[in-house]
Amino acid sequence: MLTVLFCIVNRLVYFQHWLNTSIEQMPTKDRPKNVVIIFPRFRYKSGDIPIGVASLAAFVRERIDNISLAVLDTTFSPSFSYVERFLSRRRPEIVGIFMDVLMAEDAARVAAIAKRYGATIIAGGPHATMAPEAVLAEDGFDAVCIGEGEETFKDYIETFYGDKKFGKVKGIWFKQDGVVHKTPRRDFIENIDTLPRPAFDMFDMERYIRIFIQMDSYDPALRGVSLTVSRGCPYNCTFCQPTVHKTLGRKVRIRSPRSVVEDLKYLKSRYRIECFYLSDDLITVLKDWLVEFCTLLEDERICLPWGCNTRVDTIDYDMMLMMKKAGLVKLKVGIESITERIRNGLYNKGISRQQILETLANARRLDIQVTGFIMVGAPTETAAEVWNTIRFAATSSLDEMVLSVTTPFPGSALYDYVVAKGWRLPKRFRLYNYYQVRRPRMSEDQITNTRLFVYKKVANAYFYLHPRRIRKTIHSVMGGAWLRKLLIKLRRV
Repeated sequence: MLTVLFCIVNRLVYFQHWLNTSIEQMPTKDRPKNVVIIFPRFRYKSGDIPIGVASLAAFVRERIDNISLAVLDTTFSPSFSYVERFLSRRRPEIVGIFMDVLMAEDAARVAAIAKRYGATIIAGGPHATMAPEAVLAEDGFDAVCIGEGEETFKDYIETFYGDKKFGKVKGIWFKQDGVVHKTPRRDFIENIDTLPRPAFDMFDMERYIRIFIQMDSYDPALRGVSLTVSRGCPYNCTFCQPTVHKTLGRKVRIRSPRSVVEDLKYLKSRYRIECFYLSDDLITVLKDWLVEFCTLLEDERICLPWGCNTRVDTIDYDMMLMMKKAGLVKLKVGIESITERIRNGLYNKGISRQQILETLANARRLDIQVTGFIMVGAPTETAAEVWNTIRFAATSSLDEMVLSVTTPFPGSALYDYVVAKGWRLPKRFRLYNYYQVRRPRMSEDQITNTRLFVYKKVANAYFYLHPRRIRKTIHSVMGGAWLRKLLIKLRRV
């Protein structure tokens, strides 16, 4: 038996060697363009498929002839040895790596592995856009995509397999002979309906669907997906701007309601989804779009419960009622802080306490669940202000609370504010972590990390064990689906 297994393995190794040699010996013009896109998520597993990466993969697969494309998503295999094995077998010539701040250090390690196999490496995503100098300072990276990636990545691949004159590719920084070159910025894609459907088939959709958590407060047993159907943001919240402006623009560009509904029909048919969540922040800004979308959901008998993000200053009772009739069961709103000085002074959120209360009251009247995004530990925020926000959240009609630590991401206006004050900031990118208290104290009068850590734990207990919610909390704990997803959530508390 062992002899047979040895022979089979030996034959497979020989076949792999023969295949690689055959491809290498092909004339360059006939050889498939060997490209890999990597999404290096090694921590904080999520049930949300990376739609931006899926869109990028779909675009280059459709627009580039003779391409051999693979996506390496480490969400369910978060180890560098897995990356090593994948790349050693694949031997890609071009590797595109997505980067946000939390992924930056892991992405650099992935780039170093890919470089050992001779790949040319280009980084993209919000961190690459906001900190291209830091990315290119790493030995593994050859280029950075600034802003939207679809057209830029396509042009980069075609230039690599063409004349290699990267200076003509708009929207990149690239290294050549030790010198960093910058090309003009590329315009944003005006009509995003021209983009193909995201390449869901290149991801492990079944595993994503099984750990989908966005609708858990409604029903944790539902099979669901998150979709992002728009790009751009006109607002100026200091904790995420100008990052979004530079990455995706100020103008809101949104896919047509018809194309979104067609995607939902496809996902329902192929992957048997039972709910969906729109993770865009601004669909309620576009009233005409929303009316058409809700009408189509009813006319096409989509019959799926759904949720979405919204701003409290862009939604009212009549809009909620229309959305409710089309299947809406959940909203998520950014409250951030109940203290005016923090919310509208430091964060520049631009919403009032009265708008928050009205949105919660309207949702309660219509039996729509509401999740509140809360941030604690802002620069200059006092312990009393933190507890005022926690007390407001716990005693309000919120069904769920997402509590994060205020984190001044590099490139954001909040980061610039802290730098201007001469306060301390992390030197390592992985310490810019809004899930956990890992950053240094920015100033001597700021709340200590130990106290912030305790506040987060106590706040979650206070919220979910409050008399308003304790019955539902106990009921949820008794459900098997909830227990399956509990560990995912606990890593973020």
